[in-house]
Amino acid sequence: MNIIQKNLTKHTMYTLVHKTMGTVFTTQIIANERLSQCEEKKVIKHQRLLENYLEQVDARFSTYLNDSEVSLFNRGEIKITEVSDVFIFVFSSCFAAKLATNEAFDANYNDKFDPSGFVKGWSIETGLNNFFKTSF
Repeated sequence: MNIIQKNLTKHTMYTLVHKTMGTVFTTQIIANERLSQCEEKKVIKHQRLLENYLEQVDARFSTYLNDSEVSLFNRGEIKITEVSDVFIFVFSSCFAAKLATNEAFDANYNDKFDPSGFVKGWSIETGLNNFFKTSF
């Protein structure tokens, strides 16, 4: 894992990049001073936790993976009553977004459920809150 360090006027910015879900997720940490080696190891540990989490989300919600929960649901191999709690959360959140935007946002595409537009933003927000926000 590569940490890109950039010195700013009064701070140091650290940037970590991870590619998944067909996009790039960038974590940036701005510190008052250069991180110690111990602090850098902590950042790397939390970044790895975040990356693992994002990969798990992708494995569950990718429409490109045949064994993802979304693909199984779209093929009718599992019913809405058989999906995981997190699937129910995403499904209901997408429905709420559809209602709130007067259908400008719709997670249904070609008669299939495709929550990727919601999942990418939700997963990075949740991941950063879980692995970084309370740790630094």
